[in-house]
Amino acid sequence: MRLAKSQIFLLAAILSIATACNQNKPAENSSADSGKVPITTTSDDARKEFLQGRDLAERLLATESLQHFDKAVSLDPNFATAELVLANNSGTAKDFFDHLNKAVSLADKVSDSEKMLILAAQAGANGDTTKQKDYLEKVVAAFPNDERVPVRLRSLLFWTSRILVRPSST
Repeated sequence: MRLAKSQIFLLAAILSIATACNQNKPAENSSADSGKVPITTTSDDARKEFLQGRDLAERLLATESLQHFDKAVSLDPNFATAELVLANNSGTAKDFFDHLNKAVSLADKVSDSEKMLILAAQAGANGDTTKQKDYLEKVVAAFPNDERVPVRLRSLLFWTSRILVRPSST
């Protein structure tokens, strides 16, 4: 079943909010060494802005977080993960797709796990929930101690079951 664009945008927005709602606090160091998905950037200042923005977004302060993500991208124009988070916290479908497309264009410059998260978002935006699930399952398997990734997968499974399974009309 192909999802309508409005359903895809709604699913992406709900996934972003659900991810934020299930976070208690940001990790100070999200590197592979700590069992977390790495954050690939060439700028320590960009990383600091990103972490501040992520903290705000996870406390459901998406509007306030945007200035930090924007600053992170201005400090490192190749910061693909910041572009992905900007997409997930965008206020319009146009902004969502602009930032998602930018993240996809930068996906070859990041770690494999970040690339899979970007491609999972792209697959979800294109209505390919099977591919999205496959990417997320791979990242969960690679980083079982990263609390953010399983939330994305659980949210996807919950919402796809709600959208795709319809009660019978008898």
